[in-house]
This record gives sequence, structure tokens and C-alpha cells, in this order.
Amino acid sequence: MGEAMSKEERHSRNRSGSESLAALLGERTVNMRQTILRAHRGMNSLIEQKFRERGYKEIRAVHLSVLANMNLRITSIQELSERAQVTDVGIRDIVSDLAKLGHVRLVEAESKVEFSDTGWELMLTSFNIQKELEVDFSGKLHAGDLDELRRILGVMFENSDGQGAGVKPDSCKTG
Repeated sequence: MGEAMSKEERHSRNRSGSESLAALLGERTVNMRQTILRAHRGMNSLIEQKFRERGYKEIRAVHLSVLANMNLRITSIQELSERAQVTDVGIRDIVSDLAKLGHVRLVEAESKVEFSDTGWELMLTSFNIQKELEVDFSGKLHAGDLDELRRILGVMFENSDGQGAGVKPDSCKTG
């Protein structure tokens, strides 16, 4: 039936496994998905830092992710869960936390969420932070790079969120 591997065969298999892992790790650093994830995490980290500098000590990256996926009007918990890619239970916990902080309120038998007055202030701060970061990025990039990045990502992810490339986001959705 099954023969035992010789010491040389095990060593050879381990070495090829190590080489495969090294190749995988090398490929992962330039993998498109990993690049976009690093950029996403980096952007959220910068935004979170800017909020802290403005005195919003309670705002965490997970809050930002949920807030960025809310409509500017009312959003159903189910839709928010799908957009933020968080379980229904997880999204309810985060929304509950945001409600305790006074940034959102649950409506319609707690099946939907909307911004409170302080939530609108938070969103205005968020938009201003994003503008500030764009100015910072523009100082590091060539003229037109940010517009080109938007164009490229729009083409790459056309229709991935129900919107076509080049289509301005619905006035009800925030980014």
C-alpha cells in the first residue's frame, strides 16, 4: 500500500514547499487584490488618524467602513451588511455602537439606519478629511494621477457595485 518516504524525499518535498511558499509570498506583494487591500487599509488608517487629530477619539476603522457604506438618507441594515461585507449580527453591533456615540439612529423597527445631526457633522468632517488627503497625495504624485487612478479603478470595477464606470455616485451614497 503506502510506502514510507525516505529522508531525502521528505527533505526534497519540504524544500519545494518552502520554495513554493517563498514564491507565493513574493507574488502576494504584487498581487492586485493585496495591493488594493493595502491601499484600502492605509486610507482607512490615515482617515482614522485625522479623526483622532480632530478629537474624535472613539472613531475606529470599522466605524468608518460602515459609515462609508451608508446612503446619505436611510439605509436598510441588510443592504448595509451586504455593502460593508459584514454579517447581520456584526453590522448590528457596529450600528449599535455608532448609535450610542450619537452618530446614527435606528428607524423603522430597527431595520434601517440613518445619520443623526452629529452624524451629519461627522460626515462633513469625513469629506473634509478626504479632500485634505487628496491634497496631500497630489503633492506626492504627478499632475492628473488621482484622476487617472479614479478612471482606472472605475474601468476595473465597472458595475461591481451597480454603477458603471464614469458614472457619478448616486447622491444618496457616500464614499
